[in-house]
Amino acid sequence: WELGRTIQRIVERRGSNTRMEKDLREAISCMTPKLRNQLYEFDLLDKSDVAENMPLSELLEKYKAALTIGFKPKLKTGNSQIHVSQTVSRIKKILDGCGFLYWGNIHYNAVNSYLKTLDLSETTVNYYVREFSSFVHWVLDGGYCIGEPLGNLTTFDVEQVDYRRAFTPEEMMALLQAVGRSQARYNMTGIQRACLYLIAAESGFRRLEMIRLTAGCFHLDNRIITLDKKYTKNRKTAEIPIRQCRIEPLRELLSGKGPDDPVFPMYRWTRTADMLKEDLQEAGIPFELDGMRADFHSLRHTFINALDNTDATLKERMTLARHSDRKNLTLGTYTHKPQIQRLHKVIEQLPEYPWPGRESESEQNILKATGTDFTRYQNCPSMAYTSGHERTQQGEAPLILNQNRGFQRGRRGSNPQPSDRQSDALTN
Repeated sequence: WELGRTIQRIVERRGSNTRMEKDLREAISCMTPKLRNQLYEFDLLDKSDVAENMPLSELLEKYKAALTIGFKPKLKTGNSQIHVSQTVSRIKKILDGCGFLYWGNIHYNAVNSYLKTLDLSETTVNYYVREFSSFVHWVLDGGYCIGEPLGNLTTFDVEQVDYRRAFTPEEMMALLQAVGRSQARYNMTGIQRACLYLIAAESGFRRLEMIRLTAGCFHLDNRIITLDKKYTKNRKTAEIPIRQCRIEPLRELLSGKGPDDPVFPMYRWTRTADMLKEDLQEAGIPFELDGMRADFHSLRHTFINALDNTDATLKERMTLARHSDRKNLTLGTYTHKPQIQRLHKVIEQLPEYPWPGRESESEQNILKATGTDFTRYQNCPSMAYTSGHERTQQGEAPLILNQNRGFQRGRRGSNPQPSDRQSDALTN
């Protein structure tokens, strides 16, 4: 009887086009979602009437579906699963933390107060605000609800500071050697972790992209690593050339794996930052230097800095780094994508770090790995590889290989005595 009376009031209210009373709205909120949708289909309820009485959890599910297929005009495809999952998780955290159940519960003061209780950086708080604001505006733009509930939602004016550092060739060499001989940690052997760091430093793949790499991504006959666009940050299929000297070691690494088997036993929750920090400590490499810290993304910084010391053009470096500049017509529109053959030549100019477990193959490989392969730069001494800084031009002493003590930097103005194999290169 009560349900029939409620529907009768809805019909009367629809005919008179009057504002819905509070008790009627509460009665509608007690209806099942299926019944509310049926009343909407019969044009007895407006879309906003249905949504305002719809739990926010249901609206969030609709938003998740819209994110998955891509509701923005500029997106030709949906967002990545990782992006959708992270976005929905942040919104749900705010809804649960503030106790918001329905649209009318949302208030910007509650959101601001809750975000202050979280132990997050200002940059991360801005991400939460951005994601929650996008959800609210999607609800409003879709006509699900009316009334802007956010008001003055606080964001922080964060200055973008480069707090990550790249590894020098000496540091990469020491890291790979130390990790290759270390014990198993984080579900990976020392050799596996060293291979992980090496491939990341020679491809520029990010942490989550490295997790998504499978054996089928490695096309060794064509010397290319491909990663599907649904797993990359820029939503474009990645194609990174492989160095010739890595083909056989990669065959051994991938042997016994199926095309869909992950290359490394890693998961999204693998604490790669802690893993790398422990490996850096074991290798005697500082985690923080001059206010800049090292984390897994530092391997990507190392890769891009290494490209600066090759003869690659700016467009070629941007292509390998998978960066774009759509605002720059010259680079973004009129400069075409480089040929893969040319990118292979650029990749061959990177420092030749020895493959983990093969460090003692030759002294020459060790010299190349640390940027002291003088024959490569005999016609251009000022280009000695220094991870983005031309130390030679700053007057810093050269790096010398001591058979007993490893790599040492000579005194400025000193005259190091090269080995017989280096003497010709140094005098040319």
